[in-house]
Amino acid sequence: MAESSQRDRDPAYRKYVPFLDSNHNLYLLLHLTHAALFDARYREIRGSGITTMELALLTVVDGLGEKATPAEIARWMMRRRPTVSGLLDRMERNGLVKRSAYRGSRKSKLVTMTDKGRKALDKANEKDVWKTIIGSMPDEEYRQLWSLLEKLKDNALAHPDETGDS
Repeated sequence: MAESSQRDRDPAYRKYVPFLDSNHNLYLLLHLTHAALFDARYREIRGSGITTMELALLTVVDGLGEKATPAEIARWMMRRRPTVSGLLDRMERNGLVKRSAYRGSRKSKLVTMTDKGRKALDKANEKDVWKTIIGSMPDEEYRQLWSLLEKLKDNALAHPDETGDS
């Protein structure tokens, strides 16, 4: 706790919201960084005819190949199945993907990209602002950032649920 109070006295760690502690400011900095990266990618793909969520789904479908079921897509996108189902409905109406029976099952569906979806994915990936922004970091800084973010993620996932809910 002593480290935190020392950080709280340093104005550099309270620059985003001066009336909150350094930990809240760090969280806000993570959020602002995420939002800035997302916005940069959004501006870049705006002319490709798809949204960032559609790009994410097409990327997952492309990566999963013959294993691209709605459940797997939801898992990889870290979204709830009804959210992915609604997105798939819209993308199917727009001709970007199609769903067909999976391994002979009437209930399970395989999601595949249409030619229109492939063209949209290829157009969106012609440039990749994240490679420019994140790729500008020297390898050592990249490794440090990766390690620190994994540590924060692991600590957050290991934090006990104090409400009693699971």
